[in-house]
This record gives sequence, structure tokens and C-alpha cells, in this order.
Amino acid sequence: QINCHMGLNNVWHKLPKYDSINLHRRSDPGVGAFTPWHDIPNVAKRRIQAGEELFVNYGEHWFKRREKLLGPIPFSEDYESADATMEDCMQSYQHATWKHLSDEVRNESWINVVADIKHEKIRMALPKSYKDLKEAHGVGSARYSLYGKNSLRTQKWFDENAFCMDNLYMQASKIPQAGRGVFVKHFIATGSIISPFPVLQLNKDLFVIHDTNNGSTSNYQLLTNYAFAHPDSNVVLLPYNALVNGINHDGVNPNAEIRWSESNLNRKDYLGMNGEGVLKQGFG
Repeated sequence: QINCHMGLNNVWHKLPKYDSINLHRRSDPGVGAFTPWHDIPNVAKRRIQAGEELFVNYGEHWFKRREKLLGPIPFSEDYESADATMEDCMQSYQHATWKHLSDEVRNESWINVVADIKHEKIRMALPKSYKDLKEAHGVGSARYSLYGKNSLRTQKWFDENAFCMDNLYMQASKIPQAGRGVFVKHFIATGSIISPFPVLQLNKDLFVIHDTNNGSTSNYQLLTNYAFAHPDSNVVLLPYNALVNGINHDGVNPNAEIRWSESNLNRKDYLGMNGEGVLKQGFG
């Protein structure tokens, strides 16, 4: 769920752990029902400011393969070149030669500077006017691309828009053969939100394992056990929030239930679409 910004990446993905919870593939039927890979650490690669969004490096190849869809995306070296260009120009504008000239003249000069840059991605990373240059120079071209200081969320914004993500932890389930399970850290009252989770809509066909000998359907991928679906629909909803995928099933005495979010961030318009329409949407 962590996005990528090639000029602001602040997180490293480290290797996950491998643990089958003492279940053996030769003797325990439950061992094939859950993944032994878990607990991928996200490590801060630099100092992260309060209210700053987390970004992890997807790799330049991820954007190059999607350039026809997304268009050219500036990379870290492009933002560095943009910052160097801004610094040089701002120093020049402080020189006595420019000191008494109007902002209108400086704006015309800056527009010409940007237009003369041959590298498209560097031009994209630069502000388009002298007024914007003064702001971008203070925060850097990468931060400026996310609306500058406004990209750092305040406590007031979190109070009005955010959900707590610190209620849960994962360990071995109390259910035999179930693998890992999710537990709460403290008391949660009836009707309270345990954890929000967005879902990614996927075509059920993606989960099918085909028999390589005759092309027939032989089984479904393990990922199916972590998703929600209906037998009469081709839409599979895959939760992609931390830990919620590990909540196990109890058909007799469940202590949690799934509800459609009432948050303003929820795409309620999806509920009025048919399955084909939902699958055509560009994001979850």
C-alpha cells in the first residue's frame, strides 16, 4: 500500500521471514492453506518528517514499462538536476545585475531557462513560473511536485481523515492447522472499527491455475484464501492493508464482521456498477 515517488522515497523493503508455524508439508493438511512468507520489514532509509507520506522505490523499470500509460516520470537524478538548476538561477537573480529588475522580467527569464532544457523529465520536474520557483527552491523540486509543504499532513488533518492502524498484531493462530492469526492489542468495544482496509478489484481468472498438459482449470492460487468473492461473480476483492489478510474464519462465534466503509474516501460509486464496470476502474 506504500506508493512510490522517485524523488522522495524514504522506505526500504527488507526481506520477509519464512515460517510454517511448525507445520510439515508431509503430515499437516493446513500447511498449504497459508503462505509461510510474512513480516516484510519497512525500514526508514532517511529521516522522515511528522506527517510525511511513506514512499518505497518501485524501480525505474516499473515506470519505463508503463510510460505509454503514465507518460514520462522524473527519476531521482532528474529532481537533483532540477534542484541544481533552481539553485543556479536563484543565485543569479540575487546578483546586482538582476537586483532592480521586476518579477515580470525574472519570470520571462525563468520560462526561457526551462524551455532551453533538452531533457523532458528535468523540464517536468521544474516549476513553470518565477513565483513557483521561489516556493520550489525552498522545499526542493520533488517536494514541490506534491504541493510543497502542504504535502505534510497536520495532526488536525489526521484527526479528521485518518484511521488508527495500531490495533492489531499477528502471531500463531489458536486454531489448529490455521497458520497465523490476527489479535488485538487492547479492548475494542462492540461496533468499533477494528481496522480499515482498502480492496483491489481483480478478475477471478487471474487466480486460476491451469493444467499445463491440457489447459484445463486444475486449481486456484493460494492468494484466493486471502480474498473475498462470490461464486456467481467474476470479481475478486483483495484486501491490501497490513495484517487484515490474516484474520481467520469462524462460522460459529465470530467476533468481527466486514462492513462497507462510510468514509468520504470510500468509492461508493463502485456499488452501482456491474462486475465488468468495477474491473475496468484504474484503482481500488
